[in-house]
Amino acid sequence: MKRLFSFNAKGECPTLLVIISKIVKVIHIIMACIAALAIMIIAIDMADFSALYLLLGVINAALAFFMILFVGFVLEILFLSLSIITRKNYEDLLEKGKTEDVPLPKDKKKDNLNEKLDLLGELKSKGIITEEEFNEKKKELLQNL
Repeated sequence: MKRLFSFNAKGECPTLLVIISKIVKVIHIIMACIAALAIMIIAIDMADFSALYLLLGVINAALAFFMILFVGFVLEILFLSLSIITRKNYEDLLEKGKTEDVPLPKDKKKDNLNEKLDLLGELKSKGIITEEEFNEKKKELLQNL
């Protein structure tokens, strides 16, 4: 479970599950069409013997098509549901602080603070602001945390 959530920490797991569900859907549509086509070809070939074989072949082709399509749609729904569950469970664990080995999302406020401190350091090194101004601004930024 932890591996799934550490994979999810990057925000990739739900997205990959959605992509997998779409691929499964396409594969099942193709499989359904091929199965229906194959059964129809056999039915047409058997139609020489009786029209009943043709009718049964058409019915079998339709049944095969819709059964395979149904299985594909069920699998797609399962993958999409798992994607939603994975995203929701990870967010719940994140809120409860139960993600020990999972890197937490970066705090944008801290990133912004680091950028501002870097900018202040550059301004000081270029001589645009004095040491006192640098220390004042740095103190203000750290107090706003």
